[in-house]
Amino acid sequence: MATRKVFMLGQTGAGKSIIGNYLLSNELAFKEADIGSNESETTTVSSSSSNLPMGLALTVFDTPGLGDTKGRSIQFLDNMMTKIIKERPHGLVFVLNAGSKFGPEIKLALLCFAQCLKTSVDSEIGLPHGRVLLLVNHLPADAEFEGGWGSKRVSPQEKEDTLALAVDNSNALLSECLKLPLEQKLPFGHVFGVQKGDANIKSKMENIWSAIATLPEDPLDVNQFRSFRDVMMEATQLKDNAVSADVFAERKVKQLQYDIDWHRSRIRDCTTAHVATAWIPFANIATSIGFGAAIADSQSKIPGLEQERKTVTKDKEGKLAKAKEKAEKWLDEMTTLKSVMEKE
Repeated sequence: MATRKVFMLGQTGAGKSIIGNYLLSNELAFKEADIGSNESETTTVSSSSSNLPMGLALTVFDTPGLGDTKGRSIQFLDNMMTKIIKERPHGLVFVLNAGSKFGPEIKLALLCFAQCLKTSVDSEIGLPHGRVLLLVNHLPADAEFEGGWGSKRVSPQEKEDTLALAVDNSNALLSECLKLPLEQKLPFGHVFGVQKGDANIKSKMENIWSAIATLPEDPLDVNQFRSFRDVMMEATQLKDNAVSADVFAERKVKQLQYDIDWHRSRIRDCTTAHVATAWIPFANIATSIGFGAAIADSQSKIPGLEQERKTVTKDKEGKLAKAKEKAEKWLDEMTTLKSVMEKE
């Protein structure tokens, strides 16, 4: 029996808890929040486990919603990162509400989450493709496509295209808020959609179970993950010139080596996922990408990172200045989002 642990992440009111109940085949595993709610029903990380018929022993961790309007997202994020680092899951599952726009609260939370995934603000790594699934919830129900008085009935192909485009838009929005280029969206083999009152929910869950079961057996490498407190400490020290060039150069060498290893792991994980994927749910969307794109991206970046690691000590001051610039830019962006939140 395959044993896997996954953390569910996403916006408040997206339906993480009900999806967790579906994944575990247990409608009482997690308390469900109201659809579209802006206040997180879950305030702590909770977990539940099930042995599924397909031979998967699954543990799901339900987390507080990102974008909580009570201003608790950053507090939630620190608790979530601490739990992720402790539990060392096999993967992460993002649950998004289809068609919803991200307000400043969730944008800020995702911006901070992206930094928590990296060893340093100066690192360029992002989501560990091959270890992350996206589930877009609350897609339009079939009845919304069937037409009524004065409305036009759409063809099955038009319905499929509409649903696929909605899923792809959510994928692009997530990538944008995590500061990933569009070519680094989550591969469609790990992207799923669930309609309102989905009549095919069982088959959808079976596909997701298969994707989770084929995640690598070894847990996700959490060595690069940090608490938000650690992120702020590093950024503030860089901004305040509290780090010497020699100390930074020593850290930079370690960070670059980790980034190289991260890309090698991504190549391995995406290769495994590519071979195991037997379904292509949204391949008809031109902007969707496969695991091969993530593999190619990592392969292209490793040589440059290796060369940079060899030359760090030749330009300590220059490297430190660039890192300081990135830290200041990130802190300014975070301050801007906080200001927008306070005005709303």
